[in-house]
Amino acid sequence: MPIKRLAAIMKRYAPARETLLGNRFLRPVADYLGDPNVWHFNRHSVARGVALGLFLGFAIPIGFQIFVAALIAVSTRANIAVAALFTGVSNPITAIPIYLGALKTGDWLLGRDPTMLMGGTSVTDIIRDAPVPTIIGCIFLGAISASVGFLTIHFLWRYWITQRWAARLARRRRSA
Repeated sequence: MPIKRLAAIMKRYAPARETLLGNRFLRPVADYLGDPNVWHFNRHSVARGVALGLFLGFAIPIGFQIFVAALIAVSTRANIAVAALFTGVSNPITAIPIYLGALKTGDWLLGRDPTMLMGGTSVTDIIRDAPVPTIIGCIFLGAISASVGFLTIHFLWRYWITQRWAARLARRRRSA
């Protein structure tokens, strides 16, 4: 049932396909936005949308994610609304923990001393040395979260369908 509720919420709050196709600013890409896969809630487009949104939520700074997610969703036939929703994993509340985690992960991946934030290091040293490990950490965390999100959606969707089939068979047996 959670997938059905998520789809209902997304359909209620997402702009209608016809509204976007009728927008004069979006006319140059209207052919791409007209692809049914970027609007329908099926297992593959939703899983792609979740993976895309999670990856971009970690890998791109706040503010550009939804626009980039929409552009990439069209070319990968991912659900646009789901991709845009899952970019919200990084927001002003979660940005600091995400970037600190990305910095520590990047330090670990590069084999650097991850204790530089614990003290004894000046703020200027941290700012000077942080960009490369943070970027590497963001991409790594984005790839891991996208993979986990993609597989989770596929497994949950399959479980949901299996439960629906089992309920349908039980109803048929009772009525027969």
